[in-house]
Order: sequence, then structure tokens, then C-alpha cells
Amino acid sequence: MVVVGKILNIINATDKVMQVVIRVKKDDIYLPVAFVCFTEIKALICQLRIEKGDYVKITYYLKSKKFDEHYSTSAIVQKISITQKGTNQLMVDMETGEIM
Repeated sequence: MVVVGKILNIINATDKVMQVVIRVKKDDIYLPVAFVCFTEIKALICQLRIEKGDYVKITYYLKSKKFDEHYSTSAIVQKISITQKGTNQLMVDMETGEIM
């Protein structure tokens, strides 16, 4: 499965696991979705310098595990690429036009 969205947060869970939270639009609502990244994808994120605010395309699969008679499902990243780099917001003084 493939999804495109803006990165809201990148969380280093352990040395080998990272979570990437992106904002995805469904109908007229924006929803946060968390994806799990393991060693190779975590290294790729660091290599590509993917950061909060970037727009990314993620190819992923779903995996469920049974825990105490309940199931938990994870969205695991197979590939990630940058579709658009986020821009830093600049403040502009409207009277002088000075960029701060």
C-alpha cells in the first residue's frame, strides 16, 4: 500500500526502531497516522535527511500480532521517499519588508 503525506513527527523509539507520524487526508478530514520503521529504513531516513515538515511517499504493509486475546496492528514501512522538502517559515516585517 502507498500513502503520501506531511511528516508531523519523527520518534526514535530504540536504536533499531523509529516511528514516523504523517498527516493524511481522508475525505475532508486530516488524520495523523503512525508508521514503524526498522533499521534499514531508519538509516535511509537519516541519509536522506528527512525531517518534520517534509512531504513523503511511504510504501508499507500491515502486520498484526495477538496479545492477550486482542490483536495489535502495525503499519511497517518498506520504502520512503521525499516528494517535497518542507520550508522554514520566515517572518517578514510588513512595514519595512525586512526578513527576520
